[in-house]
Amino acid sequence: MFIKTWFAFVATLRELYPDVHVFDESGKPRGDRPFTNRYKQDHLHFISKNLEIKKYTDLLYDLYLPSRINIAKVFPQYFFKSFYRMNENFHYQYTATEYIDSSKAAIKDRVHIDMNIVDRYNIHGVIQTTGKYNQVTYNEQLKFKVDVKKFIDEVDYSRLENLHESEYLKSIYTSICNQIDIQINKKCTVLQVSSLQDKVKILISSKMHFCSNLIRENFKINLEMPLLHQDKKENEYRLIIQQPFNLFSEFLIAEKSQAQMDYCYKRIREDGASWFIDFVIGLRNALFHEIIDPLDALWQKTFKAAYLLLKEFLDLNINYLKLLTNTKSKLIDYINAKIDNREIKIGNDDTFLNAVDIKENIFDGINIILKGVFITSEKSLINFEAFLKDNFEIQQINILS
Repeated sequence: MFIKTWFAFVATLRELYPDVHVFDESGKPRGDRPFTNRYKQDHLHFISKNLEIKKYTDLLYDLYLPSRINIAKVFPQYFFKSFYRMNENFHYQYTATEYIDSSKAAIKDRVHIDMNIVDRYNIHGVIQTTGKYNQVTYNEQLKFKVDVKKFIDEVDYSRLENLHESEYLKSIYTSICNQIDIQINKKCTVLQVSSLQDKVKILISSKMHFCSNLIRENFKINLEMPLLHQDKKENEYRLIIQQPFNLFSEFLIAEKSQAQMDYCYKRIREDGASWFIDFVIGLRNALFHEIIDPLDALWQKTFKAAYLLLKEFLDLNINYLKLLTNTKSKLIDYINAKIDNREIKIGNDDTFLNAVDIKENIFDGINIILKGVFITSEKSLINFEAFLKDNFEIQQINILS
């Protein structure tokens, strides 16, 4: 049923995007990705907002849990990629400044942290402490680097079956913080043989470790339920983004406020739908190209849930295509009525439209936008752009030529 539904789903995408080429210039098949990419870009938001959210959430949950165990056991090299991604917009900054007096003319103490992602998996950061103590001015800086991919690859996947999502994330964040601590300790060791006063050395070391603790505390937010820190921007603390959202399966069984429930459903419609389309392609590839035990209970649960979810998207795609077909005659009637009322003129006085060919259709978040050509009774082609409401009522049509 999964295979049949997958082929039917792809068939609807080919109907939606007739301008996407099935073969490349050399004649080789391009695969399904060009169609699913367009689907995520042009229609997924429209489709997902029409899903029955409670049913869709339950099915997504049924797919998620066995899938994590299966991928961890059989395809551990794809585990992180299947359920997580690096947040390349991550940027954590912290600055605290203490002044000698109220005039703020001189700094007594300042600590500064700046961390961001470089080259997808690498954290680059700087910890800086400056100030004045016992008439001694100091200015020490540590530039550190952490390769996060190393800790992703080193995770013990054999333990994942018994690990909660928060524990898995904790293991990665802890490894990252430990690596920062190692570099801080090396910096402090070098500092001990410097010519600075002993009390200044102790002060600088304590400030460095204070910054390390701040980084740990900032990362801890990822191990808590969403929306508990609404005052903080996600890009400040979320280095690793779980798909469809952080602590997804734990969140669904936890007690939630109405605000958290609304957040849950919003993210499931938007990010959950996008994650599912990507994940179902991976399942399709696994089924077609890898050896999967058809009698394994977890794989049966995985593909059953995936089939039922995919069928929801397929049914909505089919309904969309039906509405699109019905719209063609409405577009012709709409323009012919304007011709009869002399609101627009096309060709001779007796010219009318008798066919339409839709070349492109997208959803921009507000309107369904159609682009194509009208075919007149004189067999000439007229380009048009039509804007439809999300109930497919015609809002506006622009004749382009």
